[in-house]
Amino acid sequence: MKKQLAPFIWVAPVVLVISVFMLFPLFQALWDSVHGGASGGTKSYVGLDNFKELISSGVFLGAVGRTLIFTLTAVALKLLVGGGAALILNRAFWGRNVLRSWLFIPWTIPLFAGGILFLWLLRMNGGLNLMLEKLGVYPVFWLGPKFAMPSIIFLNVWKGFPFFMITILAGLQIIPASLYEAAQIDGASGVQQFRYVTLPGLRNVILIASLLSTVWTFAQFENIYVLTRGGPGKATETLSILIYKLAFGTFNLNMGSAAAVLALPLFLFFIFWLVKLVRKEAE
Repeated sequence: MKKQLAPFIWVAPVVLVISVFMLFPLFQALWDSVHGGASGGTKSYVGLDNFKELISSGVFLGAVGRTLIFTLTAVALKLLVGGGAALILNRAFWGRNVLRSWLFIPWTIPLFAGGILFLWLLRMNGGLNLMLEKLGVYPVFWLGPKFAMPSIIFLNVWKGFPFFMITILAGLQIIPASLYEAAQIDGASGVQQFRYVTLPGLRNVILIASLLSTVWTFAQFENIYVLTRGGPGKATETLSILIYKLAFGTFNLNMGSAAAVLALPLFLFFIFWLVKLVRKEAE
């Protein structure tokens, strides 16, 4: 009997911590999402009114669209840049280890620090415009309506491509060299070797890295808030920024909770997809 209870006893502290720090806030958000009233005051049950208001006003759907654009574009670019860097670093050349270290630096910089760095770089009198001015180019409003979304995508790519680089580089190094030798004997060109040897060998690595990055990028908050705070207007107002603004900007915790509950299925979709993929590869 004791042996049967032992596993449950060992995991009980972890379950308790998860319950306190994850399940309680979740249930609190669910409760707040169906109630109305001023923060700290009397709450009244309003049913689905908060959800209806979010959807009918277009605020939530607009944030979903911007979040998908930001996430899919950033992840695709991180894959391309990180994969390209990994292919280069997989070859032997002088200074390769130094270059690896330099390219990995963005991943080690804290999120807020990276946001502040880019805020200085991209503002009207920032570093980038100063360089353009030296070249005789008129300063660009990088954080304006036209370039705000590309700017936060660029920051996210700069911050996240080292993850793809290191992951894909590790995957490249476990592909047997004999496969490339066999392909060369068969007369395969460099492009054919990449298509029929490298890509199949990296398939699982790319899928898992892309899904992990998608989950992280979808929930990105710090860099966007530091750089644009969701502006100008709503140009970069993603779901995480919208939830923050509703809950702590306007102090409407009920609407913020409703937005978080509406966003939950999207987060769970990516998480369940990732877990399913990992289990499939582990079998």
